[in-house]
Amino acid sequence: MVYTLLIKCKLLWFVQNGKVDIWDDPRFPTVKGIVRRWLKVEALIQFIVEQVAYKNLNLMEWDKLWSINKKIIDPICPKHTAVIEERRVLLTLTDGPEQPFVCIIPCHKMYEGAGEKSTTYTKSIWIDYDDALCITLARRLP
Repeated sequence: MVYTLLIKCKLLWFVQNGKVDIWDDPRFPTVKGIVRRWLKVEALIQFIVEQVAYKNLNLMEWDKLWSINKKIIDPICPKHTAVIEERRVLLTLTDGPEQPFVCIIPCHKMYEGAGEKSTTYTKSIWIDYDDALCITLARRLP
């Protein structure tokens, strides 16, 4: 794997010096470690099978593994949006709807089996502080 320390004797140093508690720490590039980072075993198997076709290629990218994992979990994991209460900013839209209304939309655009969710459209919305800062800075640019 590119930019990854995979030699067991060097990884052992992190365990012995207390940098990590155990071998299945999510920061470790071990199978148990990456599974604790919500990698599906099916994605790992598919990634390994794809690598067999490229015997001469020895540089494997993490991005490819995580994109395979995303294709597997997208149909089964609902998507939600949230704003942390301490970091929220109220944004009022000038052209927003006068009366709030609710629409039922699919949880995932590509996978109908993911279900549906209700979304409220209104003139005032909560956004994250960092997003509000970006909007403010963008409005100041010529």
